[in-house]
Amino acid sequence: MREIKFRAWSKTYNAMYLALTAIIIDGEPTYCSFISDLGDEETIPIGELKLMQFTGLANIFEGDIVVVSGSDYYSNDSFNTEDGESWTFTGEVVMNSYMWMVVDKGSGCYIPFCDILNDELDIEVIGNIYENPELLTDGK
Repeated sequence: MREIKFRAWSKTYNAMYLALTAIIIDGEPTYCSFISDLGDEETIPIGELKLMQFTGLANIFEGDIVVVSGSDYYSNDSFNTEDGESWTFTGEVVMNSYMWMVVDKGSGCYIPFCDILNDELDIEVIGNIYENPELLTDGK
């Protein structure tokens, strides 16, 4: 069974936390609890948080900024490389059309996670969109 985890960016504290539980009231997630930097369990209204889902791959979450790299030819509908040349692709991890992918929002190019796994491409987390937006080419 796939583990479903979330982390949360607190707009109030400008900090990232691993979400522990969601408190549901009247069928809607209303609060989220997490462990603070001081080791205390905190509860914050969901509206003050940006939740990011775990992708199931390594320790990669929605909203992470990653570098995908390879040394062989790669091609999809939006991005291709030269045969035999090493290449890198930097983008944000997003859920789109029911699948995880790395997207360069500036160019619109993307690499689906299924290609990363099938083509044995390398992927490395270098930051996230809340703490390191400057790592994206368009700075957003």
